[in-house]
Amino acid sequence: MIAFSLRLTTGQTYPITENPNKKLASVIDELFKEKHINQKVICCVALGKKMYFDKTLAENNINNDSVVVLVVNQNVPMDNNNKLINNNNSKIIPNQLIMESLDLLKQGEEFLLKGCKININFLDHRGNCLGWNFGRKSGPPGYLKNYSPPLDYIGIGIKCFNLYDNKDNAWIGDKNQKGEWYIAYHAIKSLEALNGILNNGFRRGAYQECEELDNINPLTNSIYPTCGNGVYFIPDFNEAKQYAQTFIYQGKYYEIILMCRVNPYKVRIAKVADNLESWIVNGDDLNNPNGKKYDNEVRINRILLHIHDK
Repeated sequence: MIAFSLRLTTGQTYPITENPNKKLASVIDELFKEKHINQKVICCVALGKKMYFDKTLAENNINNDSVVVLVVNQNVPMDNNNKLINNNNSKIIPNQLIMESLDLLKQGEEFLLKGCKININFLDHRGNCLGWNFGRKSGPPGYLKNYSPPLDYIGIGIKCFNLYDNKDNAWIGDKNQKGEWYIAYHAIKSLEALNGILNNGFRRGAYQECEELDNINPLTNSIYPTCGNGVYFIPDFNEAKQYAQTFIYQGKYYEIILMCRVNPYKVRIAKVADNLESWIVNGDDLNNPNGKKYDNEVRINRILLHIHDK
């Protein structure tokens, strides 16, 4: 028996324990009957690769902890410009956008593995995103921060589930429960920097403009009244995009931003402009001169890619 998950593009995720020799179509049919799901499945995908209904779980290479995304038929409200109308913070996205996203996922994965020389062991399809959760906040109860969704970017997941806190994944939650960390972004300016971060963790750079500014994080300002020097993250995605370098691979243009979780009890926050903040993660536990990587302050959960023809 294997234990994996089926995730609908309407947002629901269902844990499955099943015989690996069972056909994927049968597994889906049984789930839909049990849960009274009235949707048409257009296609299935895992890690940007198409799954086949008429093949078994084993033949589709579905293993323990796999997440299979079910692209389902949806009636999505559109405006006169053929854009999604976001009613009640809906997480539903148009089928055309989903199919385009699947193609971009494949392109993005190839760019990371071949163009950036990233080891495939860093990637985890459970962190891939086909759509974004609008209107939410991140962080623990009582200390929430607005979430700025990475629109127009494809997310490719990094291995991070069950790695920390004795396999307690509360830090990467989305229900604002105790233990949830904030979402913030770090733009990539070179492929060498990207590989260095993935292999050795973040390093404090020369840019320390907010070092003397007041720390306005109520969780840490009594301990650290100023921001000090550290690694910079930006919670506003549109602001973060301005710092990303453009890379060219096989005729396509790519920008890379790391989607990270930062520990609310470690980050220092500097107000740098109207409604804009820089978040400084100090290096006390982040890294040491010997290159050992710590994960008590910041953890990467997705590599975000913008792919275009320029």
